[in-house]
Amino acid sequence: MRMGLRRTTVLVAAVVAAAGIAGLTQASVGSGGVIQGCYKSQNGQLRVIDPATQVCLPSETLISWSQTGPVGPQGPIGPQGPQGDTGPQGNQGIQGATGPRGPSDAYDGFKYSGNNTPITATPTTARTRVLAFNIPAGSFAITSKVNLSGGSTTSGLVHCVTQTQTGYFDMGVSSIGTNGGETREATQSTTFTAIEATAGPLTIDCWRINGIGDPPIAGLAEAVAVQVAHTQLFGF
Repeated sequence: MRMGLRRTTVLVAAVVAAAGIAGLTQASVGSGGVIQGCYKSQNGQLRVIDPATQVCLPSETLISWSQTGPVGPQGPIGPQGPQGDTGPQGNQGIQGATGPRGPSDAYDGFKYSGNNTPITATPTTARTRVLAFNIPAGSFAITSKVNLSGGSTTSGLVHCVTQTQTGYFDMGVSSIGTNGGETREATQSTTFTAIEATAGPLTIDCWRINGIGDPPIAGLAEAVAVQVAHTQLFGF
């Protein structure tokens, strides 16, 4: 019976304390959010005081507690959320600078076999033009050739060159004819590099030296100019 009475007293004290805390004024809360109260151990009564104007009785004990409790430990990391939607496409960037020219262009001029050109020129006359076409300005690797042949009375030497605006490049000298030391057919060719400042013709020209009888014939002729990014000449 006494135990039940004590429980009732403690319960009433707790309710009174809760009611007192609920009715705290701003003055009842000290600096740093500390609340002070007077606890009477004889009957368990607790009353909140304003330390600026109130003090505990001799039969009471001064106690204090924080208005906000201590910071708890950090909780565990939560699960990763779902992937968000794809954002809008960004604006197109500015166009970059044009890169250097690559070795991409080739210029090929040729004369079919059967479209024969008699070589009648001599060292003292204008050369016989066998092939001609234009190439643009730029750096080139050039190769050329011409097939030569002679008739039954042809005799003598034939000299051919390939020429650009930069200069001429020797293709060789052939002895065309039926006499001793001569041949009825020959092919002259050359390969070189050229740097052309402006557009102009690429040509193959030939002429006779000490020629006798029928003029020699220039048959199939071809020149190929491949434009390159850079050329370098090594002379010995």
